[in-house]
Amino acid sequence: MELYGSEKDFFMKIIRIVCCIVASLCLAASIVVGAVVGWEYFFILLLAAAIFGAATLLARNSDRKKEAPPPKPDFMNTDEENEKIRSDAEKRDGEKNGK
Repeated sequence: MELYGSEKDFFMKIIRIVCCIVASLCLAASIVVGAVVGWEYFFILLLAAAIFGAATLLARNSDRKKEAPPPKPDFMNTDEENEKIRSDAEKRDGEKNGK
């Protein structure tokens, strides 16, 4: 099963929300469990909270990878560089219109 476009974005959003909630619950439970049971369990739950927090950030950053915008002609470029940029832009426009 492959996910495309908005399906993948929706799935990643759900993963972020679930990981964030689990990390928050682990953090809240670690204080109570650490006070009642022992410090070993406090550190175990704290480690679990850190892992789920990292998973939240990883899921957040994985869907934000965007393509760099194509270069545009600039007065700092040489005439040859600007001409190459223009011809590449025309090729891209031709491929978009041809598809």
